[in-house]
Amino acid sequence: MLHPESGKPYAKELAARGCHDVLAARSKDKLDAMAREINRRYGVQAYALACDLSKANAPRQLAKQISELGLSVDILIL
Repeated sequence: MLHPESGKPYAKELAARGCHDVLAARSKDKLDAMAREINRRYGVQAYALACDLSKANAPRQLAKQISELGLSVDILIL
């Protein structure tokens, strides 16, 4: 799971290695654009989840969104 600005290089490198990405940040538009680019360029699944990580309940909400998609996170980069 990656933040779109600070995590963009990591997201691309992991996708190039065949890993699927979960992108999380407040800006859904930026996330969607990055997810489309990763899907198209690397042929993996990139999921864009809007979440304000500065909020106290954000980790719980994000975990719920990930669970509802049937995904699991192996690497977390904030």
